[in-house]
Amino acid sequence: AVEGGDYELASKYFIGERREMELKSLRNSEKNDIDNVLQLLMLTQTSEGEFSSDQTSFSVYNPVLVRFKLYPNGIWKIIEI
Repeated sequence: AVEGGDYELASKYFIGERREMELKSLRNSEKNDIDNVLQLLMLTQTSEGEFSSDQTSFSVYNPVLVRFKLYPNGIWKIIEI
């Protein structure tokens, strides 16, 4: 969604309380900065992570911290990048 410039859709990948803040951040960021973060996020796909003890959150630490939360409907949302 970010790569296509659809920041509204991209913000929906974040947990509810972070959506507006992330949408605002995306709209106010330089394209070069967004591209740099996207490159780091692509690298996390091959990094190992860990589940919380209750299996409802997952964290990747390298090359950038990304935390996810499992919603009751089975969908994972981003807590933070």
